[in-house]
Amino acid sequence: MASMGIKCRRVIAASLLITLSILVFTFFNHGQSSTAVNYGIIQPRTAAPVGVLTTGVAKKVAVLFGRRSDADPIHSFHRSEQGNATIFKRDDTLPLAEAIANGKRYLGIIAAAAPKDPIWTQHDFDIGGWEDDKDYPQTVDPTVAKALSDLKIPTDPAAIQKTSAQQFKMGFENMNCQIVNDDQSGGQYLQTYIPAHGTIITNSIISPQANIYNAFEQMGQPRPTPQELRRMIPRMNRWSDIVWFLWAKKTGAFADDLRYIVKDNIVNKPTRSVIDQVFGIPANTLELQWPGKTFDVRNSDQGKALLGSPLGSGIAWVLADNKKVLGNRSVKITIFTGEPNGKATKYFAIFELVRV
Repeated sequence: MASMGIKCRRVIAASLLITLSILVFTFFNHGQSSTAVNYGIIQPRTAAPVGVLTTGVAKKVAVLFGRRSDADPIHSFHRSEQGNATIFKRDDTLPLAEAIANGKRYLGIIAAAAPKDPIWTQHDFDIGGWEDDKDYPQTVDPTVAKALSDLKIPTDPAAIQKTSAQQFKMGFENMNCQIVNDDQSGGQYLQTYIPAHGTIITNSIISPQANIYNAFEQMGQPRPTPQELRRMIPRMNRWSDIVWFLWAKKTGAFADDLRYIVKDNIVNKPTRSVIDQVFGIPANTLELQWPGKTFDVRNSDQGKALLGSPLGSGIAWVLADNKKVLGNRSVKITIFTGEPNGKATKYFAIFELVRV
């Protein structure tokens, strides 16, 4: 047992030496600034993961995410978006007045944003651990297909491009160097792109932050502190950054044709609560078949509330961060429902990016 412990420590020491070598190589070959680089390694915790390890102390093992400082203003962690809103605001409801205030703030951010070159590159996507999987099994919901058909947007296999942006996988190891539970994904954003018709369907949004929290909770561990979390996630981690990067990559010079972003089967509870409050109904009781009801964020507090919801915030950042390509845009939001999904009716939203 002692020799195994010595061997394990040697393996860990060698791994750290390799990581340090990669860090030095990355610094000198990518023109990195002098800000601190975080290895993504969290110190051993005092509690063993419940139901996973019976001996030893759990340690988080993450990949190197390149340069950043905790105060980096473009680090996704510092921006409110659906993944962040879900994990930092654990309440199931978001007060309508707060959602309206959020929407007004996002409109101000969009209006004040200066046109700029793209923030992210393929290099950022790759070092963040993202993988672009084009073959994930996904079908367009019949309710969404009907709505898009009425908008003259096809959803047949020849028209759509499915993309699963899968983030790095987390692994946990105990002091005996046994890898356990290493299939915990750091994040996943599933989209269906219809490039020829300027449409993106968002099928699933699971941020790296949310999955890290879920993994620690499942293991009976305390949540990482905000400082620890910053070291465990890549700089490129927001849905708005990933979805736009892949859209621009697929459409090239025609990226400005983006017109519709569809939120498929909204399950985010704060967002659903905002929708219910907009319609003045009890929770999860909306029954509104397509064509639903449309709200313009420019002249409607209801529209501002929907933009200020966790799911709406990502749309705002797409418009603010990519004004150089998209130009000045506003948003119209159409809400409608589908067939019941288990105990809750499916809620859908179509965000139309209107030129102004």
